[in-house]
Amino acid sequence: NGCWINCYPNDYACSIARMTNEGDDVRIGTGVCCVLLIPCGERWLREEGTNNFYKSDHVDKFTSKTSIENGAACSRKIC
Repeated sequence: NGCWINCYPNDYACSIARMTNEGDDVRIGTGVCCVLLIPCGERWLREEGTNNFYKSDHVDKFTSKTSIENGAACSRKIC
């Protein structure tokens, strides 16, 4: 939970999102794409037996309580 800044260097983009939980196994991110100022939202499901969350072919790996890695992309908790 909380506010996160997300950087996508391969897409030359970033976003600011608020993450909330829907139970223990679903994470919802809602925010805005900073480059295009377009609202965005995503629903991520927990990868069974891990603290990783996925949608289609993307997997967010929590490397700490304040950091997420996803290939070249990364996220940091800011509040």
